[in-house]
Amino acid sequence: MKKSKDYDPGLRTAILIVGDPGTRKTSLCLQFPKPYIFDADNNLAGPSRAYPDTEFSFDNGHVTSEDWVDKKLGVDYKEGDPIKAEHRYLWMAKCLNEASSSDEIETVVVDSLTSVSEFVMSEIKRQERMKDDATMRIQDWGKYAYLLKNLVVQLKTTEKLVVFTAHNVVDKDESDGRFKTFLAVPGQCKHTLSGLFNDVWCSYLKQSGAGSAQKHEWRIRTLPNGDNDHRGLKQSLGLDKTFEWGTESIKERLKK
Repeated sequence: MKKSKDYDPGLRTAILIVGDPGTRKTSLCLQFPKPYIFDADNNLAGPSRAYPDTEFSFDNGHVTSEDWVDKKLGVDYKEGDPIKAEHRYLWMAKCLNEASSSDEIETVVVDSLTSVSEFVMSEIKRQERMKDDATMRIQDWGKYAYLLKNLVVQLKTTEKLVVFTAHNVVDKDESDGRFKTFLAVPGQCKHTLSGLFNDVWCSYLKQSGAGSAQKHEWRIRTLPNGDNDHRGLKQSLGLDKTFEWGTESIKERLKK
């Protein structure tokens, strides 16, 4: 049994960045120290053009970056081959294991939970010998929650900074009939998944002025924006409630 003085809060830090499309969640991820991006969204083109001098490592969730042969799993891919839906979760696990073990990587980014949730559902159907377009059964949702949560928990056991992104969805809460903002993942995970993260930030665009005088600021919100915000926003790093971010600001704030 270890004592509190032995616990290093600098390790096992996991951040979830949520926001609407176009709010530069992926671009923000490139600002973390020595990032590796697992690109489940197949959406790195824009951020890499916006920050051409930023170095990062990555794997695409839909196309192999190397030969991948595993007779036990029944996979046989050449570098550059498109990955079948039933194998994307296995490919993700392989890539994340390698990134987590690399001394060249300080931050492991999974972009995004919304796409990864589809990988998880395909993996369940593969295990249950169901067609990929089959409807998830009631008994499958427990395994779905387990696999998705286990993915986050396992990455948190590494000595890397762990960052996930996720999209928003506005749904009607059946308990009170009000429309609320949740994580864009199915099932009960949209209510509970944020609890696995130390920090949950919202990336958003602030606009001011009009016409040629209009200004845009890319900002982070670290606390909920009203009682209809059910994304679990929170922070543990002593950050402001909202702040503007740029190329160096995230790295500098993490050092504080």
